Amino acid sequence: MRCRRADGFALVAVLWILVVMGVVGVAFQVGARAERRAVANARADSRNRWAGRAGLALALRQIDNMLHQSGAAFGLQASGDTVFPPIEFSLDGLTVSAVVLDARARVNLNLADGRQLAALAESVGLSSATAAVLAASVLDWRDTDGLRRTNGAEARDYASLRPPSRPKNAPFYSVEELRTVRGVTPAAYAHIAPHVTIAGDGRLNVNAAPRNVLVTVPGIDDAAVAAILARRRAGSFRNVFELLQSLPRQAREQVEKDLATFVDRMAFGPRDVEIVVTTGASGSPMVSELRAIVRLEGGSTWTVARVEES
Repeated sequence: MRCRRADGFALVAVLWILVVMGVVGVAFQVGARAERRAVANARADSRNRWAGRAGLALALRQIDNMLHQSGAAFGLQASGDTVFPPIEFSLDGLTVSAVVLDARARVNLNLADGRQLAALAESVGLSSATAAVLAASVLDWRDTDGLRRTNGAEARDYASLRPPSRPKNAPFYSVEELRTVRGVTPAAYAHIAPHVTIAGDGRLNVNAAPRNVLVTVPGIDDAAVAAILARRRAGSFRNVFELLQSLPRQAREQVEKDLATFVDRMAFGPRDVEIVVTTGASGSPMVSELRAIVRLEGGSTWTVARVEES
């Protein structure tokens, strides 16, 4: 009896040992797979970062070449808000695209007033009521006080959201922050984001700004925009006099009522340009992005003011 009982305990012990070894083996395999994934992710991240920096270097070289050829930022002109066609290439199995944008061809989220923001929102198809809410909410988001504008939103309004949040009460750090502003739906963001920026001095480059941005200038209606775009196809504007001469009579008279403000808001070439470099493997949904702001200092001089990688 004792022998059988001992044999039974031994069998149970062996079974437990096998179970424990199996659990340890599974844990080891899971840990090994996790480690392999971590290593693979780190390698992929490193490849994307270096590919993005290569795209940035090529874009900077192109800017430098164009500035040296023209001798001034005025030479960086293009149709629309891209300074020159996208740079696209393959590197180590990745597809890289670098786009250089003129910040003055977009509305500055931190410097635009409520009328400009509402005009932009309406120009991309939002209703006047929705545009008014968006404009007031953007102003409340970026100002430093807690006073709620009509149609705007402050701390109490954000606290009622699910999940609750808070207004920043500070300037926008990125265009993507616009997603977190109360009342900005994903659809509204998708329409507005391509026309706004956080770079630049708030002035608009009349030689590059698209229709949706031009209509935010006081006194510029649809007829004036059509005249500007038609004149632009024949050649770039060089000064305010040429711009005024191209406007229909009614628009010109409207602009001349506050000519100083109009002149202060218009520009005829870029100052800050944004470089957006995207990298990704073919067939993979994972995409890395590098953004840089380059300030054109005058002549052929430029400096990189900011770089972000995500």
